[in-house]
Amino acid sequence: MEREVKARELSSRLAAEAKKASAQLSGQIKTLSVQGRKLASQLTSAVGDASKRQRLHEGAVAKIAELKAELASKTADLKSRSQELSKLARDSGHRAAAIVRGGGKPTTAPSQAKRSDIPAPSAAGPEGHPKDQPKQT
Repeated sequence: MEREVKARELSSRLAAEAKKASAQLSGQIKTLSVQGRKLASQLTSAVGDASKRQRLHEGAVAKIAELKAELASKTADLKSRSQELSKLARDSGHRAAAIVRGGGKPTTAPSQAKRSDIPAPSAAGPEGHPKDQPKQT
């Protein structure tokens, strides 16, 4: 009988310890589950942020390429206009010199004869160019 009592005490102690360990383990599992959900949420957010940054970066790179192309176009246009103005200034200088030497009548400079495909400047001046007109909003 003593053995049975000791066995019951031992069994009851083991059951209490098992119950205590089970409760402790259950608490740890719940804590880890909460942490796992939190980490999954943070990971999803980080991946979304990385994707957003990647899209923004690609957009910025495309905009830079667009602006570079626009700059190259405008630079070429400016260079062309500058060369044209330089040529017109030389032609004007030649005509002025011819007028001074010839006594009043202008002569056609050689470069004017070659430039028959380019229309003569209008009386309105350079502001008459469509690109130079103010944009209406």
